[in-house]
Amino acid sequence: MDKRIFAPPPDNLTDVTPSQLFSYMRKIAAWENQDIVTLLSHYHTNDVVSLNTVKSWGSRNSIPSEEYREAFLTIIRENTAEKYTDVWVEAFLVCWANFKSGLTRPEYDTAIQASKLFLNHHDWIRNLYMRPIMGELFSIEKIYIPLKLIAYGVETGSESRDKIFHSNILTEFASRGFQEKDKQDGEDNYPSWIFVKGGPGSGKSVLALSLARQLADTKTVVPIFS
Repeated sequence: MDKRIFAPPPDNLTDVTPSQLFSYMRKIAAWENQDIVTLLSHYHTNDVVSLNTVKSWGSRNSIPSEEYREAFLTIIRENTAEKYTDVWVEAFLVCWANFKSGLTRPEYDTAIQASKLFLNHHDWIRNLYMRPIMGELFSIEKIYIPLKLIAYGVETGSESRDKIFHSNILTEFASRGFQEKDKQDGEDNYPSWIFVKGGPGSGKSVLALSLARQLADTKTVVPIFS
């Protein structure tokens, strides 16, 4: 089973409220609140938690009550990459304890913390890209060769034709909000989302990681699913 929570929690938990930690976890896992309601129903058979209750965990600093807490932590354990499992469970327990004890800093600055979370995520992406591949002495950074992408059936006026792009064009699409104009035709021919297709081993995942690495330096938030 794919582990949805694949990055560590924030370091300084006295700067993070329960709702902020919950929301950060949910965004990493790409879960909606309803997804968590569904997951809880698998681990908590006595009662079904309401959607409003789960929403309050992410917006009102509500902490899961005793009847739901173990089921919630089980979701974390079952869906987190192994090296981060204990770290995330401890993060929630410490964050909840800090908040209930009044140790969470009242002067919490959302902008500052958002910047910290961004930097943590930026470092994580950079390390993935630059660290040696398992069992090898080289990293993706050292061997990655940008791909050529074929856009099938791009509409140009009344015609539909294939176009070949360098993969770096994806960075331009994303960082400029997919607003790039077709320099040749002078028309707005680019879609609002891009689906990259290729056979096993063709480089889709590495392309996604390379794109994430480039976008991490632009502070542009773009969802990439690989």
